[in-house]
Amino acid sequence: MRKRKKWLPLGIGVVLLLLFGLGQFYAFIMKDQWNERNAAKEVAKSQAGLTEITKAQKSVWDENSIYWVLTGKNGAGTKLMVWVRFTLDGKPAGGANDIYAEELSKGISEQQIRTIVAAQLPGCSNKEAASGCV
Repeated sequence: MRKRKKWLPLGIGVVLLLLFGLGQFYAFIMKDQWNERNAAKEVAKSQAGLTEITKAQKSVWDENSIYWVLTGKNGAGTKLMVWVRFTLDGKPAGGANDIYAEELSKGISEQQIRTIVAAQLPGCSNKEAASGCV
């Protein structure tokens, strides 16, 4: 009985230490991604006029096409989508053509795109449609 009392706090301590280590490892791995996202948010706020950001996604096509796509509202309350190009170093490219903003009202919604794809590729799942539904 005494041995069990001795091992219980030790086991709990090891589990807590393991959970803490996993949390620190996750933070270390994600730090660069979080820094890039924050830099994209700052550029979108300062140069595209976003005041409220609701969504941020990273899109990588090749080494010259790394974009953070941010969705939000400007000061007038208009919904915007902003593309911010990044370099391989994880820094905003900073050129004149490296930031593009467009009002969401000028485009098509995700649901409309899904309807169009479903009509053109009947019987395909989302994963199959992304790869061309062979």
